[in-house]
Amino acid sequence: MEETIREAIEDVGFQATLIEDVINERSSQVALETEEAEVYYDPKILNYSHLLEAMEDIGFQTMLISAGEDVGKIDLKVDGLGAGNSMQIIENSLQTLPGVQAIEIDPELDKISISFKPSMTGPRKFIKAIESAGSENFKALVYPQGKEKETHREDEIKKYRSTFLWSLVFTIPVFLISMVFMYIPVINSQLDTKVVNRLNVGEEPMQPTSIQFISVLRAAGSPDFEGNGEGKTSDAIAKLMDLEPETAILLTLDDHGNILNEEEIDSRLIQKNDVIKILPGAKVASDGLVIWGTSHVNESMITGEARPVTKGVDDPVIGGTINENGVLRVKATRVGSDSALSQIVRLIESAQLAKAPVQKFADSISKYFVPLVIILSFSTWLVWYLAGVFHGYPESWIPHSMDSFQLALQFGISAMVIACPCALGLATPTAVMVGTGVGASQGVLIKGGQALESAHKVNCIIFDKTGTLTIGKPVVVKTTLLKSMVLQDFYELIAATEMNSEHPLAKAIVEYAKKIREDEEDPVWPAARAFESITGYGVKATIKKQGDNNWKQELNIGPEYCNSS
Repeated sequence: MEETIREAIEDVGFQATLIEDVINERSSQVALETEEAEVYYDPKILNYSHLLEAMEDIGFQTMLISAGEDVGKIDLKVDGLGAGNSMQIIENSLQTLPGVQAIEIDPELDKISISFKPSMTGPRKFIKAIESAGSENFKALVYPQGKEKETHREDEIKKYRSTFLWSLVFTIPVFLISMVFMYIPVINSQLDTKVVNRLNVGEEPMQPTSIQFISVLRAAGSPDFEGNGEGKTSDAIAKLMDLEPETAILLTLDDHGNILNEEEIDSRLIQKNDVIKILPGAKVASDGLVIWGTSHVNESMITGEARPVTKGVDDPVIGGTINENGVLRVKATRVGSDSALSQIVRLIESAQLAKAPVQKFADSISKYFVPLVIILSFSTWLVWYLAGVFHGYPESWIPHSMDSFQLALQFGISAMVIACPCALGLATPTAVMVGTGVGASQGVLIKGGQALESAHKVNCIIFDKTGTLTIGKPVVVKTTLLKSMVLQDFYELIAATEMNSEHPLAKAIVEYAKKIREDEEDPVWPAARAFESITGYGVKATIKKQGDNNWKQELNIGPEYCNSS
């Protein structure tokens, strides 16, 4: 039955996969480039703490990123964490709070990682519990975001740069000896008599061998060969996270909705059901619902919608969007990892974990091909070495700077370097990681390597105009005058009126009017009185032109008066 349905779907051009097959295939995924692993498990049998223990038992330091359920996570910095028995005091204090799932303490970094249920508790309660624990004067604050990972990445890049420079120092003499000096008769003869004959090691083996083995030993402790590529991806994700404001204004309200207290807090300390005040021009601090006020919110950075959206009571807002005008009070509904912005980031990170089909193919053949290549390379060396020992080929085949062992070693190394598929295994995940990261920085979300690999088959692209082919803000593109009037005079009256409005379309009209009067750096508009904004209809005012003592006829701008876009 399942196969029949699958074939029917694929016959009309769609790829179909059973959910069970997906779960079995993606039971675990590991991305060495981002140092992350994604594991699917049955919560009835084990929980994520068991997985953390299993990883640490085999020698890896592991930290929970997301539990894939209603679990939040916060990192706190506590001064003096490692002094005395403070760790035990703090841990006991936190464990008494309802909703706390797991506590990890790193005394070297003065860091506490807490996993919790956002519906039951939140980070402000943790800070209060820590600072009031025992007789100690603990001071807790949110741990600097991304600092630890950024420092680790910079250290990795510095290490590989140093290795490259040292390798370059040894490589240049090898290049000169093997590719330049050997063609200069005087120098070549001196190398043969004074260097080669005395050391009896040939021109090349000593330095290349040192370069090869030292580089391998330095890299053995870390499988990450793509530090700079990882950096580009991290930067792209960081740009997305920068959409979130650093601070938020927390309101304390009474039962009648009156403000009792305003407090500026770190936006990462926002808890579910908090009431946040959003000022004009500020970023919305959290996903939530408007409980007071009206405004226009620019959501283009999240939805791509070019025109700001009108928001009123009970309307949803998205964290990271910009409040254009008006003051809003927002009740937080989704915080931390549940927010829309965090889900977008998680989508990008999951895309980097997903293996492209060609990478899966490379991994499958590597299980058998790599051991086979090593065996064939060793066999190549052995056959040529034994042939040299037993004079199986003319001695004239051996270069004057080598012996039979070195000639055989060259053939064996050549077979390994040429035949080994390591380049495919390394290049594919790097290309996926960098491609998804660069795309994210340009506002394009790519769902993994499979989408990238399939892109060459695309022969038709369908665009959703809104936010895709527009620039994210309204602009005037055409003006039609219904009366005989000079365009500059018309926009002089229009701008004089619209500059009193906070509507996004009004701002676009004023900007266009400035372009018409481009000969003036900062144009001065005529005075306006009796200005009135009528919601849903437009604005009206009485305009007095410069140098004229008389007030002109009332000017109305709205759908029924003006056909300007």
